[in-house]
Amino acid sequence: MIACGGTAGHIFPGLALAEELKRKVDNCQIVLVVSEHLRDRRYLKAGGSILKGVPIERLGSIALPYKPSFKYIPFGLKLFWALLKSFVIILKYSPQVAVGFGGYASFAPLVAARIRGIPILIHEQNVRPGRANKLLAGIVDKIAVSFDNIDNFFPEGKSRQKIIKTGFPLRRHILAYSADRPKQISERFTILVLGGSQGAHRINELVLDCLKLMDEKELRRICLLHLAGKGDFDYVKQRYKALAVVKEVFDFLEDMAGAYKMADLLISRCGAGTIFEAAHFGLPCILIPYAGGTKHQKDNAAYLERRGAALSLDEKTASCEDLKRMLLELLSERKMREGLSQRIKILDNPQAGPKLEEQVLHLYKGRYACE
Repeated sequence: MIACGGTAGHIFPGLALAEELKRKVDNCQIVLVVSEHLRDRRYLKAGGSILKGVPIERLGSIALPYKPSFKYIPFGLKLFWALLKSFVIILKYSPQVAVGFGGYASFAPLVAARIRGIPILIHEQNVRPGRANKLLAGIVDKIAVSFDNIDNFFPEGKSRQKIIKTGFPLRRHILAYSADRPKQISERFTILVLGGSQGAHRINELVLDCLKLMDEKELRRICLLHLAGKGDFDYVKQRYKALAVVKEVFDFLEDMAGAYKMADLLISRCGAGTIFEAAHFGLPCILIPYAGGTKHQKDNAAYLERRGAALSLDEKTASCEDLKRMLLELLSERKMREGLSQRIKILDNPQAGPKLEEQVLHLYKGRYACE
């Protein structure tokens, strides 16, 4: 059982693990547990043949409130219902190992799995663990992580002894694009604008305002691949009409590997999936982490900045002038781009999927031996 719904950052590594298990384990049967959000259905389409023969179960939204309030009452009711449904899923499929990738869609299934005595592994994609994984850390058997030196973010004691670094598993169609293959040659400097799987209005605005400040000569040097998100798609397309720049605008893009391969620079949120995909392609980045939630994107950005592997801007304080200055500096300084590329590429770990698959099999074999 792989529980991985809610965001692309949870679902895509879950799909990567499913793909690895199906490739290497004979007669491997997988059930995928995701959320009922419509966006999950969209992300799953990117799974393609990975999901052939894989049943998909859906749980309602049970996001934990950030502050004590009356919201805990409906949260408690939804959690109770999700636990009941999770028990039904476990009784229906009898999973021998349960794997969670964080987020509210993984919490109830893994709690139910623990009550049923099923071995559990959780995978943490970010530098700072999400709330679901921190709460689950005490009851799981293994904690797989993507980054180095994040032990202190987990509770002291036995939880830290369970940690093993596997890296962030990428889907094989991403890995198939070797970062050493020659880049598609273009006369223009190609900028990939990626606001995350759900789009990001602040990034869209910042980029468009930055382009508005550029003169005709500067705009002729660049072209943009702009993933605007469904909510901002029409707004972004309309704004581009007033700009004399070569561009392609998308609301959603399944062939992210092709977009990364074409790009010279990434302007993006700072989710773990984006970081490790950029690392695979050695792509210089200007990161604008999401300021809300648990601040995990800010921690991701700080981790990269300390290592000279990316540049970042604060979402709340950054201006279009700041972005323009940074962009033009990267455009003119090839050595600066190459340095960022080399340092972010250090994070690339093509063996993350196989390592995670090995940990799942260890849990399965350990349980089988006991039986």
